[in-house]
Amino acid sequence: MIPYGDDKTIADPDPLWRRVPPAMVVFDDNLGRKRPSSSAFSNGRGETPMSVILGRELLQSGRPAHALVCGRKTRGIQSRLAKMSTWVISPGM
Repeated sequence: MIPYGDDKTIADPDPLWRRVPPAMVVFDDNLGRKRPSSSAFSNGRGETPMSVILGRELLQSGRPAHALVCGRKTRGIQSRLAKMSTWVISPGM
């Protein structure tokens, strides 16, 4: 496995954007809104780290900057990420 490091140039409050396909959008009765399903925040095939876009970089330069969110994502972590997420573009469903 490739050893990944923590990129200190990405601050904790920096937005990380992830494309969520319509099939991974659910209505959460407890939150009273649509949100990504927890499976939208899992690693890729073969445990490839989760891919994101650095929101700050895109807003500043107009060009997307790719990053990886490394590490194991348990169901609990995936669920917290899904519930804490906010939409940049609301799903039109």
